[in-house]
Amino acid sequence: MSIPEEFHAISAEEALRRVQTEGWCVIDGVIPQNSVTEVKDSLIAVLAGRSSVSGVITEDQSFVPFLLDERLSAISEGLLGDGYRIARTDVISAGSDYIGTGWHADWPFSGEGSYQVAAPYGDLSMALSTTWMLTDSSVATEGTLIVSGSHRTDGNPAGSGDAEGDGYGVGDRVASQ
Repeated sequence: MSIPEEFHAISAEEALRRVQTEGWCVIDGVIPQNSVTEVKDSLIAVLAGRSSVSGVITEDQSFVPFLLDERLSAISEGLLGDGYRIARTDVISAGSDYIGTGWHADWPFSGEGSYQVAAPYGDLSMALSTTWMLTDSSVATEGTLIVSGSHRTDGNPAGSGDAEGDGYGVGDRVASQ
């Protein structure tokens, strides 16, 4: 399954609306086409054979100017207010030998560690995750899977749906389709 073309060219206002209602959107051109190779090569150099690097911004700033894209700013400010902060910058190389992380949900849904937020979750925005595809991605190359609306669940949308409220088995349903 590919993402419909109407999800690609998107205004700041439409991007914010889609994230608020669907929980996601695609924003093409955050990194202009003529800069993608330079940014990708710079991040690959930082990886130096590793599959991931946390806090990559301390080692490479090639992508930093693109964090100011008006569409990203509109989403961040619309969801988190004008005092939002970037808390993490990680790079993951999903090359041909990449196994992936399996079905999961990001914070606050992950419910792991000392920063866990207990379910049920309120209807508010606590965090925003972005994924920047610097190489072609498709179902065949195991790109990112998204479940529209899962940001509105009361528990971990990747969970089993047990009595503790840790989700609704969304991952199991999607994986079996």
